[in-house]
Amino acid sequence: MRLHDDGNAVACRRLGTPSGLPVVFFHGFLGSSEDWEPVARRLARHHECLLVDLPGHGRSRYQFPRHFTFPAFSDLLAGWLNANGWSRVLLVGYSMGGRLALYMTCRYPELVAGTVAESASPGLSSLRARRQRAREDAQWIKQLTEGDLRTFLARWYSQPVFRGIEQRPFFPAMFQRRLRNDGRGLAKALALMGLARQPDLRPCLKTTKLPLLLVTGENDTKFQALAGELVQANPRIQWVTMPQCGHNTHAENPSQFAYMLDAFFKRIQRQEDNQNPKYGK
Repeated sequence: MRLHDDGNAVACRRLGTPSGLPVVFFHGFLGSSEDWEPVARRLARHHECLLVDLPGHGRSRYQFPRHFTFPAFSDLLAGWLNANGWSRVLLVGYSMGGRLALYMTCRYPELVAGTVAESASPGLSSLRARRQRAREDAQWIKQLTEGDLRTFLARWYSQPVFRGIEQRPFFPAMFQRRLRNDGRGLAKALALMGLARQPDLRPCLKTTKLPLLLVTGENDTKFQALAGELVQANPRIQWVTMPQCGHNTHAENPSQFAYMLDAFFKRIQRQEDNQNPKYGK
């Protein structure tokens, strides 16, 4: 199943039964739609799950840089969803995918019924911070284009935000999946969809009334602080901390993550059923 535009395609897996609001999953940087399978398979009995490979990742091999931008890719996704009859969807995103989910929530509030953002930044609030992040990303991009992917991955996962991930049982298989990616595609994705290129979404998130759930790991102090900031600014936002987890909570505890999603989505589905008896596909 693919999203087509200008002769290129973004790959998308489809699991579950077409009933109710579909759930669209966005993986993080270096990942693929396969990362979400342990969660999506637990939800598939009650939800239709659409697992997207972001540009430059997995089976999505975009060649045109404009497609990697937040606005262009969001517009492509929104057009594809509407063309297939999904007028309302639920979004789940992790890290880079979480930032995309938040961006789409702000850009297409009429399309999004609810959003779960796991370990996702709302953006950088100053030009100075974005420039600093761009310089840091440039170093990672250089490693991706000039070095080998295995060495890059080892360095990437040695960052403090991923502390302890190498000892997790799921890590070896995840590392091998990462090696299937193309370094040039990853470099493009980081250059054009990295945090330095994301607008600051705080003004939107402070006022949104859409159901929004933030998920962070107990051991991920950086994103705990970001989530706390957003919840303080907008009490409507819900926040769940996953115990004994770091940055990648859905990989560390997929059963608990799926249970949490199911409960959150059922509440939204009931509201949708009351307000819109007929919707979507």
